[in-house]
Amino acid sequence: MGLERLGFFPLKRVRQGLAAFRFCSIFGVPEGDFVFDSEFNAAVAETSTSDAAFIVAELSKKLAHASRILMQKAKADADLRVTSATERLGLADKLRRAEVEVLALNDENQQLKVKCSKLQSTASDNEKVLESLRRTIEGGANEKAALKGRITELERVQAKMSELEQVFTEVAR
Repeated sequence: MGLERLGFFPLKRVRQGLAAFRFCSIFGVPEGDFVFDSEFNAAVAETSTSDAAFIVAELSKKLAHASRILMQKAKADADLRVTSATERLGLADKLRRAEVEVLALNDENQQLKVKCSKLQSTASDNEKVLESLRRTIEGGANEKAALKGRITELERVQAKMSELEQVFTEVAR
């Protein structure tokens, strides 16, 4: 039989008395076109119609299986692209929201800087007022101490005047 020459080798017996075959690579793909070698062409020419039908059926099964796998991989690739695009869109949306938030925070920061500057100016003014009040209080305390000293002196003078008045009153009597 020419099956061995075509690269089909029996692997095991399956139901219905058919044998499963493994197909070896028997053709190349130069410049994008399928070209079969002379050995393949000779083997196909020697093969009976039923063997050729069997080979075609086996190759069709393998082609269908390979096509199914190719479609699964293509779907997986498409799903991956969709997932990636969705993720990029989500990230782009998050980036836009973050940019808006950054702008809002920058605006708030500017407002807080202005408010802070006003508060610092007010605090500086308040310190000046407090310093002025301290000087006024110290001046008032010094004046109060001086006045107390003057009152004490005047009280002594008044006490002496009272003594003198009594002395004059006694002398006058």
